[in-house]
Amino acid sequence: MTSGADGGGPPAEWVPLCALQRGEVGIVRHLAGGRGLLARALALGLVPGTPLAVVHALGGPVVIAVRGSRLALGRRMAERVWVQRTVAPAAAPPPTPGAPIPELGAAGRRQGWGHPRWAAM
Repeated sequence: MTSGADGGGPPAEWVPLCALQRGEVGIVRHLAGGRGLLARALALGLVPGTPLAVVHALGGPVVIAVRGSRLALGRRMAERVWVQRTVAPAAAPPPTPGAPIPELGAAGRRQGWGHPRWAAM
């Protein structure tokens, strides 16, 4: 693939999402796919300009943190999402795999289900 300087491809600083390593942060710049990919990406909130962080990227799906959620994208989809690497903000360390999601409480489960039988779960 040629660089964007000659108009033949994406700019050199853009890389596929699957090229980012765990803990790296990027901004979505381009979705290279057909209608199905575009519809799926937009439904997940992956629109150009959206910042994201890679949580897990070792084989299999790529897990990302985006807009307060964690998403698992298949390799084929991650190859078609082009991002620009950025520097991770110092105040927000990269998410760690297996850590509880804050909205779900310390146990990693939803709290306060509303039914007394499930309140202790």
